Amino acid sequence: MKDAMLHTKPRNLAVVGAIPFVIAIGALSTGQTSQPSVLFATAVFAGVALVLCWSWVIGHALNALVDPSRRPARGAFRAAVLFSAAYCAVFLNLVVGGGGSVPLQSPIAAFSLHVAAMVAMLKVTHFIGSNLALAENENSAVAEGSPWTTTLALFSIGGILPVQRRVNSLFARR
Repeated sequence: MKDAMLHTKPRNLAVVGAIPFVIAIGALSTGQTSQPSVLFATAVFAGVALVLCWSWVIGHALNALVDPSRRPARGAFRAAVLFSAAYCAVFLNLVVGGGGSVPLQSPIAAFSLHVAAMVAMLKVTHFIGSNLALAENENSAVAEGSPWTTTLALFSIGGILPVQRRVNSLFARR
């Protein structure tokens, strides 16, 4: 699976990644099932899980290409991916369940956890962007501006696709 993710064509990645979200939208629009919200939450979580799996594989593969003296630490990246997955599962469970646990009924606690999840995803994308820039510019001492440019590209619509194209060309050269 790792090799498939490292060498996949961006259009194939787009098709596979869009499937859970098409199912989610279909679940909400048709209302055919007795529990469209459960199908919606499951499909959204599957889509998020695909993005996080892609991030995990690409992040670690790129990190292995970077010189050990320059590579970013992986601990925060791993924690951010795991926190994002756990938070998504808990949040969707609370939304579908209609209730909330005592800690999440507080608006301050809920807002704080949302912000923490956004920061975690920023850490994930910045880790990938930093490693991609360092792997592409292995002869230069510092990749100037490239990590943040790649990080912002990952947050844009379809941002994974241009990054996947760069990953493919990087691994094709090796």
